[in-house]
Amino acid sequence: MKISNSSKLPKRGYAALLTTLTLSLTIMAFAMSAFRETKQAHQVQSINQVKLDYSQKERAFLRALLDIVPNKVMGGMMPNARTGATINNFAWSQIFTDALARAQADQALDPALRGALGISVDVISANTGDSTFLPNGLVADPTESGHFVFNDVEGGRPSDIALPPRMVFEGGGIGSGGRRRTHPIISLNKRMRSESDFFTEMPYPDISFGYAEQGSNFIAKRNWWAFTLNFGANTAATTGIAPSPRTYLLSIYEVPSQLAVSSSGATTSLGEFDGGQSWDPSNISISGNIYADRARIEDLSQVGSVASRKGVELSASAPSGQMIGGLKERRELRATAASATSTTFYPYSSSSDSGLVSFTPINRGQDFFDFFAGETDQGLPNKNDPRNTDTVSTRVRRRIGPTGWDHYSIGATQTAMRVDVSLVVANNNQIPTRLNIHAKMDNGTDTSQQRCTVGAFWNSPGQPADGPDGDWLLSPAGDDWFLQTQILPNGRPCLALDLEKLPGFLAQIGMDDVTINNSLWIGPNYITTQSDSNGVPPRQASFPSVDTDMALLITKSTDLSAYTNGLTIVTPLRVYFADNFNNVPATPPAGSGITGDWFPPISIYAPEKRFGIQNTSGIIDLSGQIGYLPTDTASADPDDPDNDLHPLDLKDGGTDSVSTANIRATLNEIQRVEDLPPINSMSWLTVIEEIR
Repeated sequence: MKISNSSKLPKRGYAALLTTLTLSLTIMAFAMSAFRETKQAHQVQSINQVKLDYSQKERAFLRALLDIVPNKVMGGMMPNARTGATINNFAWSQIFTDALARAQADQALDPALRGALGISVDVISANTGDSTFLPNGLVADPTESGHFVFNDVEGGRPSDIALPPRMVFEGGGIGSGGRRRTHPIISLNKRMRSESDFFTEMPYPDISFGYAEQGSNFIAKRNWWAFTLNFGANTAATTGIAPSPRTYLLSIYEVPSQLAVSSSGATTSLGEFDGGQSWDPSNISISGNIYADRARIEDLSQVGSVASRKGVELSASAPSGQMIGGLKERRELRATAASATSTTFYPYSSSSDSGLVSFTPINRGQDFFDFFAGETDQGLPNKNDPRNTDTVSTRVRRRIGPTGWDHYSIGATQTAMRVDVSLVVANNNQIPTRLNIHAKMDNGTDTSQQRCTVGAFWNSPGQPADGPDGDWLLSPAGDDWFLQTQILPNGRPCLALDLEKLPGFLAQIGMDDVTINNSLWIGPNYITTQSDSNGVPPRQASFPSVDTDMALLITKSTDLSAYTNGLTIVTPLRVYFADNFNNVPATPPAGSGITGDWFPPISIYAPEKRFGIQNTSGIIDLSGQIGYLPTDTASADPDDPDNDLHPLDLKDGGTDSVSTANIRATLNEIQRVEDLPPINSMSWLTVIEEIR
């Protein structure tokens, strides 16, 4: 019997099955490979997304620091900043905590925003980078000393990163360690370790904000702090992503006013006078940079470059209202600027276009001119005892660093000499009858006060019995005094300041010479309430000035060659210039290498200036720099040209008007420390840069 196997397939069946299996396995292999590659791609994408998330959080954190740190420094300079728990508000630990909160670094999507978008609160975030970030473990001193930052006055510099030069506190000021490790500090006592001056010439940082051109020098003092940022360190176990620490350098450059024109707080019109007349290029010459909070350029040919905080508007050379500041507009206009010698410098720039950069003018407005505007380091003069020059407030001393904010930001309090008018004839007659004269002595280590009243001169112990050649004003030798009273041709009462006689006066009363007493404040002591037979307390100076206000008349100012360390005059009074000013060259400072004519650096800070006192207009010929600290801009419409500030509207003292045909101006930048006057208005340039 023969049995056949029905399960046996023909050869063609085996071939078909094999083909099917092979094809299936091939497809499966491709699918597995694609799955594997997709999974790997998703993993790579996930890692990249988390890294991008960290990068964005880091950028937001740095942007927050850019705003927070300068404000914390200012806050630490305020009275009572060092009392109780308040001191911790200005420490680096709190600064970094505040920056994390402002950057919203903990979560990729804020819960409030998630609710506004209608996303369920129960949703599980796939972002493994979400975490609670704290300064500890996130921010560290790159030297790993246990602090948050490595600061500009510390020793033991790390060898693997390049850091700027060290700083020192002049005369100690804050001691070693302590608050200088835990708090950011800016102070008038701080200077570069290798320099005798508080400011020095240094390279301008590589940023697009064109206060100066990259690679060129500008005058500044650089406060800096280095820190290492390590986003992702506390989530590495969850994400499986190794953190990539980066080291940053945060710098606050203290920048004294040095540009041809500096104006903060208003829209500044460049190229025209207020009446609409264009600047005559044969009379007006501006070389170097200009700074204005907001600028309106009437004629591009009159302006080399402008740096701003709030934008630059072209008025005559472009459609009305066009704001420039973006990269496209700056590239298009770069070729029109004669000063654009590099491919990276843009002549019209805003600090907001420059990445991690901010520019902050220190503008106290009218207070800058007024010694009594704030509670200062000097304290306020004792009204009852002229021998007790200063009554220092303990409240002022409770601050983080050696310098208080009022003293730092009010130029009047920084002067070496002070003349406060404590009595005048009557409320309607502001002719001074009593002065208190404060000056440095013993090589600048102490201050002495001299009181002079009409017909009398009070002497401090050890000084000549009858003062400098007799009593003030009534002495036959009264002309030897550097201050006199006078009535101007327009009827305004004033104090007349003779700058050629000031050096001799200081010598007669035994004070330091004008190389130390090189800055002077003159104004009314309006806080006094003491009246006597000699008069009544003076009024506070008005702004704008009224005809019955006291004024300051500057005379005998042609030859200022004795002021080899420069001279600054600060006053809240209207200033009249009666003579030529600083027209005689002096001997340049030793070791400066300056050749040719050199004139002592002089700055005059006053809310109003008038040139000449005669009833006819004369030629006003100005060489140097012009700066403005506008005081009332909050309510002014910046888009209305009627509110613009016109920096070359220089008024004649006799006619109290602007004669545009008589104005000559040659304005340029200060480029050497030797040309910097004793007191300056200040700005802060804050820059964050990655250094490792």
